[in-house]
Amino acid sequence: MTNFAFLNSTLPALAEPARRAEHYIFTDPTSSLFYARRTLELLIDHLYTVKNLPEPYDDKLAARINSPELNQLIGRDLVAKAEIIRLAGNKAVHTNIKFTPRDAGVTVEQLFHLLIWAALHTSAHPETVPQQATFNLNALRQQAEARAHASQAHRNTKTQLQELQEQFAEEDSKRAQESAEKDREIAELRAQIAEAQRTKQVVDTHDYKENETRTEYIDLLLREAGWNPDAPEVREYPVEGLPISTNPSGEGNVDYVLWSADHKPLAIIEAKRTSKNPSTGVHQAQLYANALEEKTGLRPIIFISNGYEHQIIDNRPGSNYPARKVAGFYTEDELRLAISRRTERKPLPARPINTEIAGRPYQIHAITAVAETFTSKKRSALLVMATGTGKTRIAAALIELLQEASWAKRVLFLADRTALVSQATKVLVEQLPQVPVTNLLTEKNSTARVFTCTYPTMLNLINTRDENGLQKFGPGYFDLIIIDEAHRSVYAKYGEIFNHFDALKVGLTATPKDDIAHNTYRLFEIEDGVPTDVYTLEQAVNNEPPYLVPPKSKVRDTLFLREGVHYDDLSEDDRDAWDEQDWGEGEIPERVEAPDINKYLFNLDTIDKVLKNLMDEGHKVAGADRLGKTIIFAKSQAHANIILDRFNALFPDHGAGFAAVITHNTSHAQSLIEDFSGPAKTPHVAISVDMLDTGIDVPEVVNLVFFKPVRSKSKYWQMIGRGTRLCPNLFGPGKDKENFFVFDWCGNVEFFNHDLPEAGSSTQVSLSERIFELELQLVKYLDDAADSHIRSVGDGSGLSEDLREFRVDIADRLHDFARSLDSRNVQVRQKMRSVEKFRDASTWEKLDEETFMQASELAGLYTDIFGADVDAKRFDVLMHRAQLAVLEGETALLEKIAQNVRQLASDLHGKIDSIPEIGAQAEVISAVLDVIWWENVTPSMLESVRKRLRMLVRHVDKKGNRKPVVLDIEDTLGEAREVEIIPHVTGTDIALFEKKARAYLMEHLSDPALQKVYRNEKLTEPDYSRLENILLDAGIAQKEVITDASKAKGGLGLLIRSLVGLDAETARSLFADFIQNNTATTAQMNFINILIEELTRNGYVPRKRLIESPFSTLFGSPVNVFGAERARSLGVVLDEVEATAKL
Repeated sequence: MTNFAFLNSTLPALAEPARRAEHYIFTDPTSSLFYARRTLELLIDHLYTVKNLPEPYDDKLAARINSPELNQLIGRDLVAKAEIIRLAGNKAVHTNIKFTPRDAGVTVEQLFHLLIWAALHTSAHPETVPQQATFNLNALRQQAEARAHASQAHRNTKTQLQELQEQFAEEDSKRAQESAEKDREIAELRAQIAEAQRTKQVVDTHDYKENETRTEYIDLLLREAGWNPDAPEVREYPVEGLPISTNPSGEGNVDYVLWSADHKPLAIIEAKRTSKNPSTGVHQAQLYANALEEKTGLRPIIFISNGYEHQIIDNRPGSNYPARKVAGFYTEDELRLAISRRTERKPLPARPINTEIAGRPYQIHAITAVAETFTSKKRSALLVMATGTGKTRIAAALIELLQEASWAKRVLFLADRTALVSQATKVLVEQLPQVPVTNLLTEKNSTARVFTCTYPTMLNLINTRDENGLQKFGPGYFDLIIIDEAHRSVYAKYGEIFNHFDALKVGLTATPKDDIAHNTYRLFEIEDGVPTDVYTLEQAVNNEPPYLVPPKSKVRDTLFLREGVHYDDLSEDDRDAWDEQDWGEGEIPERVEAPDINKYLFNLDTIDKVLKNLMDEGHKVAGADRLGKTIIFAKSQAHANIILDRFNALFPDHGAGFAAVITHNTSHAQSLIEDFSGPAKTPHVAISVDMLDTGIDVPEVVNLVFFKPVRSKSKYWQMIGRGTRLCPNLFGPGKDKENFFVFDWCGNVEFFNHDLPEAGSSTQVSLSERIFELELQLVKYLDDAADSHIRSVGDGSGLSEDLREFRVDIADRLHDFARSLDSRNVQVRQKMRSVEKFRDASTWEKLDEETFMQASELAGLYTDIFGADVDAKRFDVLMHRAQLAVLEGETALLEKIAQNVRQLASDLHGKIDSIPEIGAQAEVISAVLDVIWWENVTPSMLESVRKRLRMLVRHVDKKGNRKPVVLDIEDTLGEAREVEIIPHVTGTDIALFEKKARAYLMEHLSDPALQKVYRNEKLTEPDYSRLENILLDAGIAQKEVITDASKAKGGLGLLIRSLVGLDAETARSLFADFIQNNTATTAQMNFINILIEELTRNGYVPRKRLIESPFSTLFGSPVNVFGAERARSLGVVLDEVEATAKL
C-alpha cells in the first residue's frame, strides 16, 4: 500500500523518494524526513522547470521556496507546508534530534498535500489524481509492524544519510548541466502540461486540510514564544472535577496546557473552531482552569484562540482584567511574571510620586490621573499637555511609579523621529539613573528595562525571528508603552504595533485630532474630546509663576506673498528680467499666483525683506549683540537653501555657520540639532522645512519665522510650541525669557484665530494599495453588471466573452495577491481570517457586497506582487482608472486619462529607435497615439496596453516638477501689526461640549437665569455668574473650555442662547409689526416665518445672515421684500435680540 500511487502517471520522478518517505515513518523517522525533503527538492525543481520560473538570488532550497514567483504559483498555505518539510529535513541531516513517528507522519502528510496539488495543476494527466483521497497513516503503521515482525525493518545511519545527500547533490548538478541539451524535451513537456491543463475537466476539490490551520497557527505562535506544543502533557491534558452539567463523567481534556519548568500550569489554551468567536470558549476554559487550580494549587492564565483571533483572561484578584484581544501567547518568563503580579502588584494611589522628576502640580495631577485610570481596570490613557510642559519627565516619573509598584517590568517609549528618540533617551537616562535604558536605534541591550525606538524600527523588530525561530518582542514582552507625540504617526500600519503588544498604553500629545483617519481618542479607547488629563498653554502661561512663556506675534506680508506677481504690474526692467527667465516648456506665464511664491518662483528681494525684518526686530541676546536662537519654517528644501544663501550674502560678518539648513535631507542633521541646542554654539538660525516643527526642545528659541502657510491646527500649535519653554537669565542676570516673537508672513495667526476649517487629514495610500483597490472595484463592477444585465458592459444577457476573460484575469491576480501574503508578518496576522478566506480561489468567483468589503481589508497589507517599479505601478493605477471610466461611462474622465496616456506614449515614441525594448512595442505605442483608437476602447484593450507598456514608462522623461525660477524684483512690504494669538484648548472638542451642555441646560430650563436667556430678557452680572456656575457645577467641562466656547460665540450669554434657543412665542412677538393688519405679502410672511424658525433654533440671528442663504436664494435682499426702511428696522430688531444676551 502507498499513498503516492498517483505519482506513477503524473510525476513519476518523484514517486520513489515519496514512497521511501512514507516507508520509514514508523521504523526510521529520521530517514523519513530526509526522503521527504528530497522529494520536495525534486518537486520544486519540477515547478521551476515546467512553469519557467525565474531563479531567485540564491539557488538554495529555502530561497527557491520563498521566492515571490513560487508564492504566487502555489499560495502561502502550500509554501508553509514546504517550509515545514524543508526545516524538518535539515534537522534530520544536521542535528542529533531524536525524531518520533509523529514528527515524520505530520511532515509526510504535508508532502502528500503538496504532491496532490502539483499533480493536479502541473502534470499532463490531472484526471488520474485521487482528489478525495486522504493520507492513510494507519495502513502505513500496520505495514511497519508487519516488517518489524518479519525482521525486515531497516534504519539508515546519520553517515549514510549525509552520503546520500552528497550523492543526490551530485546527481542534481549533472542534471543541471545536461539541461541545456534537453531544452526541446522540456519545451515538449511544458506544451503537454499546458494542453492537459487547458482541456482538463476536473476541478480542484481536494481537501488540503486548511480547516486544520487553526492548530498549525496556534503551534506556530507557541513555538515563537519558546514553547514546544508536542512536549508531554501539553496537548489534550485530562482533568477531573468538572460540573456534571457539563460532562456526566466530570472529566474533560484541555486543548493545551503550558507548564513551567517546575511543572506548574502557567496557562491553558482553549482552541475553538475557526468559524467561532473565541469568546464562546470562555466558560469552558474557566471550568478547566478551576480544575487545574484544584489539582495543582495554581490557577493558570487562560488563552482562548480560534487560530486567527486570541483572547487572554486572568480572573484572579490582583489582575482580573476583562477578557481582551492579544496577538499571540506569552513566554514562560512572561507568564510567571503575570502570575506573580497577582500578589506583588501594589496599589498605585498609595505610592508616592517622585517629585524630583516631575514635581509641578499639573505633572503630579497628570500622573495621578493615569494611575487612577489603570486602577479602574482601563488599560489606556491619553495626556494632552501643552508643548514645553515636560511630557518626557512625566513619562519618566510614571515609569518609576509603575516599575516600583510591580505594574511594569519592561517599558517601550515610542516616537516618530530619530531626533525625538535621542532626545527622550537622554532625558530618561538622566531622570532614571538606576534603570537600564536602551535606544533600539543604536544598540540591542536585551537586559534593559526601558527601550526607546521609532515606529518603523519597532515594526521591523516585531517581524524578526532569531535563528531558532523565536520572536524576541512577542505580545507579552512590554508591560507599558508610552507614545510620544501621539497625534502623529500612530495611525495606519504603525497602529499594528499597539495591536501586537498586550501592554498598558499612555499617549503624550499636545494636539490630538478627532477625524476618521487619525482618531487619537479611539486608539486610546476613550471618549472623543475627553482625554485622561489636560494642561493647556494658557494655563501654563497664566500660572504664577508661569511654566511657559506666551507668543507675541508680528504679523506682516508683502505684495507678492499676498497677491502673487502680475507681469502687467511690473516695471519695464522687471519685465525684461521676467522674459529672460527659463520657464521651462510652454509659454511664459502672465502671472504667478501667491501660493506658488516660494514653491517654484523664488524672489530674492522678498526673502531679503523677511530676513532684514528678522535681524532688525528679532529678540537679541548676548547684550543685544547677537540674534537669539531662531527657527525659520521654510516651504521646501529649495526654499530653505535659497534663504540660507541670502542670509550669508546679506550678513557675511556673522561668519559661516551662523545660519544652517536642518532638514531630513541634511547630512548629520542630528549633530546640527545638538549644536543648535547649545546656547552659545552655532548655528543660531535654523532653517527647516518639517524637521523642527515638533518635539525639539531648545529653551533659548526666541524667534519663530513662519515663511510658509500652515493649514493643520495640530502642526501650527506644535510649531508655536518651539518657543514656549522658560529660559532663566537668557538676556542677562535676572533677565528671563518672558515671551517669544512669531514673525508670520503667511497669514497663519489670523487663520487659526478665526478657527477656519483646516485641510482634512488623510492617511497616505501606497501605490500597491491603490492598485488592489482599483482591481477589486473592477471585479465588483463586472459582477454587479453580470447580475443586473447592464447593456453598456455586456451583450444584454450578462458579460461578453471579452469581459469575462478580463474579469478572470483581474480576479486571478487578486487571488495571487492573497496567496502571496506572508503569514509571519504581524499586520497579516491581524487580518488572518480574511487572508485565509481569499486564498481560496472559489471566493473570487463572485463578489457580493459583504465579500467586497471583507476583501477591502487586505488592501493595506504588504506584498511585492505588483513589483518595485514605482513608475510601472503609477501606470497601473492610471490604466485601471481608465478601465473603470469605460465601464461606468465616464467619458470626460476617460478623455482626461487618454490625454495623459498619449503624452506618455508620445515620449516613448521618440525613443523607439534608441531603446530596443521600446522598439519592440512600437505597434501598440502608435495605436495608443491615435485618437480613433480610443473611440471604442474596451477594458481588455486597455489591459493589453497596461501589460505591454508598464515596464517601459520608466524611460519617460520626468516633467512633474516645475522648473524653479529665481527673480530679483522689488517687492513691497505690507503694514506691520500685532495680532493676539488666541490660545487653543488642546485636546477638547467644542462640539462635544456643546452637545453635553445643550442636553443639560434643556433639562434645567426652569432656572430663572436660563429663563431670562430663553425669553429674550436683558442679562445682568449676577445672571452671567449664575449661568457660568450652572455649567461648572454640572461638571460638563473645565472653565477654560467654557471660556473658549464663549469667545467663539461672542460671550457667555450668546453661547447659552445658541444652546437653548429662543422661546417661539417670544420670537413671533418680535415681528408682529411686520405682518399685522393682514397687509403683509406672502413673500414677507414666508421671510418672517423662516427667520422665526432660525431664531427659535439658534437663539439669535446676526444681521448679516439676512443676505445669506436661504434668505438670499429665496428672496434676494431684505430690501426687495420689505423696502429699505422696514429692512433697516428688521436689522435693528435682530441687533436688540443679540444685545439682550450680552452684558
